[in-house]
Amino acid sequence: MRAAVAAVALFAAGCDDLPQARSESEIRQIAREEQARHDAEIAALEQRVDALAERLDSTSNLAISTAEAHESLRKTFNGNVDQENERRAAAMTARGACGTRLVNLPSGGWYNEPIKCTVNDLR
Repeated sequence: MRAAVAAVALFAAGCDDLPQARSESEIRQIAREEQARHDAEIAALEQRVDALAERLDSTSNLAISTAEAHESLRKTFNGNVDQENERRAAAMTARGACGTRLVNLPSGGWYNEPIKCTVNDLR
């Protein structure tokens, strides 16, 4: 009999961590605390999503601005290259680099007229 009582006492000591019956108010309080914790986590995640959306919008605007600036710079550069090529073609024409041709004057004479150089002649 003593062994049975000792066994029951030992079993009871090992069961100290078993959940105890809780009252309805304790269960409701635990549920409210869990709900509050989940609500806080949801709010934090929503805040992160909003921050990421703002960063994405800012990055998109920066990419659009960069593309517009690139296009403007490209047009300016190509315009400057075209002007420089025209200037070089005119300089080649002035020095007769593309040759001359004989032109009949109304008075009956002839003269050498320089052939107008084009941008294609720069190659």
